[in-house]
Amino acid sequence: MGSLNDFTDVERERQLAFARARTRWLGHAVKPLQRLGITADHVTLAGLALLIPYAWFFHSNPKLAAAFLLTSILIDGIDGVYARVTGTATEGGALTDVCADHIGMIVTVLLIIHHGLSNAVMAAYYAVIYVAVVALSVLQNYAGVPLQTVIRTKFPLYLLVAVQAFTGWNGFFPLFAVFSVTMTFNALQSFFRLKRHFSRTPPQEASAGPAAPSGSERDSSLPG
Repeated sequence: MGSLNDFTDVERERQLAFARARTRWLGHAVKPLQRLGITADHVTLAGLALLIPYAWFFHSNPKLAAAFLLTSILIDGIDGVYARVTGTATEGGALTDVCADHIGMIVTVLLIIHHGLSNAVMAAYYAVIYVAVVALSVLQNYAGVPLQTVIRTKFPLYLLVAVQAFTGWNGFFPLFAVFSVTMTFNALQSFFRLKRHFSRTPPQEASAGPAAPSGSERDSSLPG
């Protein structure tokens, strides 16, 4: 069984190094949360909960909304640290993390469409192809299929949200247009690599499914 993440090998090495550094920096600060009965999933959910005021203030107070988004991103970087420090890191936590990592992007695109800040069809296509690339990349890693270089677009979108909040400049349409093209290419790469891989897999092996989890830790698959 491979890793539950959408990183290339080079990205994974960098993420693991960054995860170990965050554990050193924040480990002692977050460990007291365990005495309150708080789990890593609770931390993840707290970060997701901040997307509610982010959405609420997105149009009426964009600067405050950007602050909620930034706080949500920062909390997202703590859940994995907390899981490692408390010895509760699991592949189940990695699955929660990889899903939660991208919900903020989906919420952001929906808000942009709702408030008419970009062409709705282009924005919707970007969201769909983004999710497809993430899902196919995770499947590639899980199946042990080498992952090609993927253009990462989530944080450029978040940066553009901040720019729009503080300057009023709206660059969402060109971003969606350019990244929709690059991510369509990434999605097609992933699809054909996976198709070749599974086309070589005998039917009995394909139906058997992946091996049972070995209990590897969360940071071995997706640094949180």
